[in-house]
Amino acid sequence: MYELEGGAPTVSAFPRVIAVVVSGSGTSHAEFSIPGGSGEQLRTVPVGAADRVTVWFDRAVSVLQSSGTLTGHSVNPATTYASTGLTTAADGRSATWTFSQFPADMMEFSLEGDLSNSVTDQATGSRLDGDWSNPSYAYDAASGAISSFPSGDGTEGGDFTFRFTILPGDANRDNTVGLADVAIMQANYFGVGTESNVSGFGFRRGDFDGDGAVSNQLDYVQLFRPHFMWVWGNWGNDHRMGDYQLDLDVDFDDIEGLTEILTSSVTAYAQAHNLRVEMVLAVGDIDQNGVIDFDEIPLFVTILTDMGDTLMPDNLA
Repeated sequence: MYELEGGAPTVSAFPRVIAVVVSGSGTSHAEFSIPGGSGEQLRTVPVGAADRVTVWFDRAVSVLQSSGTLTGHSVNPATTYASTGLTTAADGRSATWTFSQFPADMMEFSLEGDLSNSVTDQATGSRLDGDWSNPSYAYDAASGAISSFPSGDGTEGGDFTFRFTILPGDANRDNTVGLADVAIMQANYFGVGTESNVSGFGFRRGDFDGDGAVSNQLDYVQLFRPHFMWVWGNWGNDHRMGDYQLDLDVDFDDIEGLTEILTSSVTAYAQAHNLRVEMVLAVGDIDQNGVIDFDEIPLFVTILTDMGDTLMPDNLA
């Protein structure tokens, strides 16, 4: 059973969400409770072969399968994922929606709080107080502008709309699939990826398909899908490695950005162009050694040659 961090929630007249948990019906990995309150909410969920979303409430609720919807936002228009079933706990405090196995996507799970299929209090019939403010970046620090559990604004009604990231191959959970993830998987190849009672243990060691071992060809398939080298978790503004200008395009204009960084610094470049230092590093440190240096030049040329003017995320296959 999930309880609110810090103890029991304050008394509310309306039902509220206290936890969102992602799991897999056929995975060896432990379920993962997604934290609220900061950009950590958007960091890659470390569960291989995930296909379920469980929502926990602060009381017994009535819920329908149509009360919950899942959409993916890595492409435009958004992808709607149809749930294949709903199970509810005997005490009415949790509900689990099952789907087909999640692909790499920027997910948004929504619970209805205003219409006839709303989540409601079993005792009073009051509707869900679901209001929730998501972070915009996986790098966002904790702030009052980002919601923490429980959901709600103290009034009845309001949809609960919760964002999270599925990115198989992202072993270090930096919302990028790149060379650092390749190194992690290679270091653990033929090793055991089971959980050892630690959430995310196997995924973080390269067991991306959730079979309990880092030795299956499917782990490599997940690692080298078309999302290789994309930066995720920056909602509405996702960039490819080499997009130094953070304009959603990798083109010859980015040569100017790289040159400016190499002749000054990442911090100076970010300040001069009103950009986030973390995002400049995320797209610019192509070899993922912690700095942007002259070693990025041949890697950037390779990206530019292979992709040219490539817009993210509309071209993901």
